[in-house]
Amino acid sequence: MSSKNIATAFHTAGTANDTGKWLIFINGMAAESDAITSIVNDSTTIVITLNTTNLNFSLESGDEVMLWGPMVSA
Repeated sequence: MSSKNIATAFHTAGTANDTGKWLIFINGMAAESDAITSIVNDSTTIVITLNTTNLNFSLESGDEVMLWGPMVSA
């Protein structure tokens, strides 16, 4: 299996420039787009920052988070 990187059309200096093109699911429930603060690709890890006020709940260490968006093979 090949590694994946954020498509260059959707990031600037490793940060997704349009978070509206992404879906984030927490424990199977889609997060509202206004809860997504940033999506950053630091080449080995994708870091998602969420605004928990807009999310309307806190994240717990056991929560399952899934990211869906424009990805391409490296």
